[in-house]
Amino acid sequence: LFQKWNLGEKDVVVVLANKIARAGIFYGNGVTSLTKEMTKSIGEETYPFKAKEEQYSSAALDVSNRIVSILSNKGDPGPPTLIRENSSSNFKSAKATEQQRSKYVAIIIILLVVAF
Repeated sequence: LFQKWNLGEKDVVVVLANKIARAGIFYGNGVTSLTKEMTKSIGEETYPFKAKEEQYSSAALDVSNRIVSILSNKGDPGPPTLIRENSSSNFKSAKATEQQRSKYVAIIIILLVVAF
C-alpha cells in the first residue's frame, strides 16, 4: 500500500470502517512513537466508542486527536472511558406494582361511579 501510493517511511494511513465500527492504522518504519498495542487500542476501543452510536465524525476526530497526541510526543491519552453515574432503573419492580394495584383499582372504580 505504501509503495502503491508513494508514501514515505514517516507516513501514517488510517482506515475507518463505519459498518463494523473498526479502524485500522498502518504506518511506515520511520514512525517510532506508535506501537502495535496503541494502534490496536485505537482501532478497537477509541473509534468504536462513538461509531457504534453512529457518531462517525466525532469518532474520527477522537482517533485523529489521539494519533496527533502520540506522534507529537505528548503521550498516549488512552481510550475513552465510560462513566455511568446511576445504573438503577426508573421502573418499579413487579412486586411494587402488584402491591399498589388494589389502590389504583379502587381509585378507578370510584371515578367511574362518580362519573355516572
